[in-house]
Amino acid sequence: MKDNPLSNALDALDSVLAQQKLKLDILICGAFALQILGFDRGVHTLDVDTVMKIDDPKVLNLIAEIGKQYGLSSNWLNDQAASVTTPEDIFERAKKLDQWSSINAFVIDRVDLIKMKTSAFSIRREETSKDWDDLKLLSPTKQEIEAAIGFLRKFNAPPKNASKADIDNYKETIHDLRNLV
Repeated sequence: MKDNPLSNALDALDSVLAQQKLKLDILICGAFALQILGFDRGVHTLDVDTVMKIDDPKVLNLIAEIGKQYGLSSNWLNDQAASVTTPEDIFERAKKLDQWSSINAFVIDRVDLIKMKTSAFSIRREETSKDWDDLKLLSPTKQEIEAAIGFLRKFNAPPKNASKADIDNYKETIHDLRNLV
C-alpha cells in the first residue's frame, strides 16, 4: 500500500506525532479498510475513517497540515464514523497495524466491515452506490449477510411511526441484501 497518498500521509503524521511526543489511537473502517484488507476498488479513497474520537486540537491541526502537504482535505483522517453504531466487540476482532510508532492503529475485521457497510447502504442507498459496490467487493456469504441484516434490524430498523415510504425502503434494502449472495 505504499505510494498511496493516505499511507504516505499517515507515515508523515506518525513522524510529526513522534516528534511532538503525541499519540493517536484509530480503528480504521470504511473504504480505506477495504484497501488495507486487500480489496481493490479500482480507485483509491481520499480519506481515512475511524470509529474512535479524535478530539485533541493539536492532533487535529496536524491532520489538517499533513492534508495540505499531501493534497488531501483538512479532514482526510476523520472520526465521522465515531457516531455510528458499531458491531459488538468490534475491538476484539480488529487487526493491529504495526507500521507506526505514535499511531496506535487497528483495522476493522471484514465481517464487521460487512455489517457497517450494510448499515451505511441502508442509510445512503438513495445518495450513492459506493456502499453497495463495497459490499459486492467484500463477497459476503449468505451467513454473513444474514448476520449483517440482524445488525441492521437491531440498530437501523425504521421506528414504529415511520412513513410507508421508509418502511418500503427498508424492506427493499433487506430484499436487495439477500439477493446479493
